[in-house]
Amino acid sequence: AYLFGDIHGSYKDLQLFSSLWKIGVDMTPSNYVFLGDYVDRGPHSVEVISYLLALKIINPKQVVLLRGNHEAASQNRADYGILPSFRDQCISLLMNEDEGHMLWETFNTCFEWLPLSATVDEKLFCCHGGIPRIIYDNVNIKTSINSIERPLSEVDIFRLYDYLALDILWSDPASDRKENILNESGFGPNKVRGDNILLYGRTALNKFMEITGYTHIIRAHQLKDEGIDIQKEARVVTVFTSSHYCGRGNSAGIAFYNKGRLHFSTTRHR
Repeated sequence: AYLFGDIHGSYKDLQLFSSLWKIGVDMTPSNYVFLGDYVDRGPHSVEVISYLLALKIINPKQVVLLRGNHEAASQNRADYGILPSFRDQCISLLMNEDEGHMLWETFNTCFEWLPLSATVDEKLFCCHGGIPRIIYDNVNIKTSINSIERPLSEVDIFRLYDYLALDILWSDPASDRKENILNESGFGPNKVRGDNILLYGRTALNKFMEITGYTHIIRAHQLKDEGIDIQKEARVVTVFTSSHYCGRGNSAGIAFYNKGRLHFSTTRHR
């Protein structure tokens, strides 16, 4: 399986890596897992999500599109001051505000149906953000995740009492420096992200892997200069697939899992 991180409207990076299925997805033996954040902060958000949805429709079993935190109206209508928002790009593309707004709403309705996680070989837990805080609640985590009802509105993501969807979409692994601010359960406040959003550390990770049997978390959600970042004794891998993000000089990266081993590929860092 090939695993892709945040694309954020970077159609050029998507097309670069599309050489992997140049002969057609159905002609390759691989699955393709996209970890969310297809839109916003890049110049071609509409083109990226349209291409990926078409790829999914043509190859429903081999292409997996997970939801990221930017697959939500409050996130993708905001103007970040660098490039037009996803909503503004929809309007610009159709050259009509009403029709563009309707297109944007239709995309967001579609986003509410995207799954939040996937697994590869029952070993890799793939998601946008991270692990849920309910790992200590004596519940079956796999069943709880699979039981999240869709369509899942943005209101429900923040309203669900156990924060299950919120954690999967928004949380981050704590850096080694921040491990000491976490509580005894291995979670702590994520001040960069905001209220009720957490950092997770080694203790929480150990518990999650103990009760699920997973060996790695493959996630996105954070800019990484080299396109790939490996943490927590190589058990948490962050993938970022949008180069030159918001004018920076970062690379884009992808991960590849085959026969129990992870491999990585990145663009040249400039």
